[in-house]
Amino acid sequence: MDLTEAIEYPFKDPEWRRKAIIGSLVALLAVPFFFVGIPILLGWATRIARNVRDGGPAILPPWSDLPAYFVDGLRPFAATILWLTPFLLIFVISASLSGGSTSDDGAFLASCLLIPLAFGLMIVAGFASPFQFAVAADTGSFYSAADPVSVFQFVRASPGPALAAWLISIGSYYVLSTLGTLLCLIGWLPALVYQHALWGQAFGQVLRARRLQSTVG
Repeated sequence: MDLTEAIEYPFKDPEWRRKAIIGSLVALLAVPFFFVGIPILLGWATRIARNVRDGGPAILPPWSDLPAYFVDGLRPFAATILWLTPFLLIFVISASLSGGSTSDDGAFLASCLLIPLAFGLMIVAGFASPFQFAVAADTGSFYSAADPVSVFQFVRASPGPALAAWLISIGSYYVLSTLGTLLCLIGWLPALVYQHALWGQAFGQVLRARRLQSTVG
């Protein structure tokens, strides 16, 4: 995993400033229309991952194909939501139990036991989300991204590079979101675009290495 390559990749495009501005306007959709804006950004990152995987030039995808980006990004987005569903269900059940009669010690105990389970499932879903993105980018399949076995096999095939890409994607999210917030919130928009570019490039490296390995093998 080449961290320098991932960091510098977006700036190798001669038109990166214009694309960053347009991307920031697209990212603005994620504020009022979360379920539209985020899949589009994920779809854009998917194009980057596939381009890197296929050895294409370091050029950011144009923002002229938003419907296709939405479809591509909807696959990992929906897969993550699916993995979060057990957390949401258990959390609702726990809340309903704790909101019942205070004299029902059994319901209160069950609620206390369910809350750690719910948050444990949430952590698992959050941990797997970048890997689901990579699987969807490589296969173009929602079912593969939602399949725990496919996600596990992806990580097991190249655990070092996969975890390095995961660290880049998660670390860049927290660093860039913090910097964007400090820059009067406006900086959050280009930071979100840059974070998805890093996400796509890092996992594109993993997919490229896997493809080369399978070719040699």
